[in-house]
Amino acid sequence: MKSTTQLKRHPANPNLHFWYEKTYRGLAVMESQAPLIREYLETLHDTTMRALDDHGRVFAVRFDLRFPSDCLFTECDYTNQAISKFVASLKSKIGCARTRAKRASPYAHDTSVSLVWAREHGSRHEHCSDGRQHYHFVLLLNWDAYRALGSFNSGKINLFTHIQGAWAQAMRIGFEDAKGLVYVPENAGFKLIRDGGEGDELAAFFERASYICKARSKVYGNGFQAFRGSNERLVSY
Repeated sequence: MKSTTQLKRHPANPNLHFWYEKTYRGLAVMESQAPLIREYLETLHDTTMRALDDHGRVFAVRFDLRFPSDCLFTECDYTNQAISKFVASLKSKIGCARTRAKRASPYAHDTSVSLVWAREHGSRHEHCSDGRQHYHFVLLLNWDAYRALGSFNSGKINLFTHIQGAWAQAMRIGFEDAKGLVYVPENAGFKLIRDGGEGDELAAFFERASYICKARSKVYGNGFQAFRGSNERLVSY
């Protein structure tokens, strides 16, 4: 039974509603991180369903983006420029990669790019012990185009190098200087299957990804977004 003392709205942003339940739309969430934000859970759910509308099978992956230790606060901590540049660069890299793949093989698959991100203050639990801002990120792509991040140290171009390269461009630093700024937790990748079926990991993914919907560690009122989701069909390059 709910406690009568549980807050219903976020005191720093009354437009947001707290969520204390064990599930959301029939999917388990990280109850240990309660309260979560209902509107963020809805964004995560809606973005995931849109990705599955685009593709029968989806590769979903979790990672974090950190700022360099010498990043200027005015640029990194109080604007939306960094994440906007990162998203634009990542979409461009994925689009170009799919164009090259289709030129090499007529059977290569396109992908939409669906994403959800949350901006938070760091802590020891967030792998950002200096307390700086960082991003939690969820990326959803066509499983038939991408089904793994790829090796982090192989020197080959893959999805991970796209992510690191896009963050390096957003930070205006070299690719090598961005090493360590992209953090990938263990067991970060999931296979989602439209309408379920053998091998579907939607339930496990949603519970894991609901972590980024927690109320804790988010800051409001500084002129930047704390949470966003989007789904976009790539144009041809």
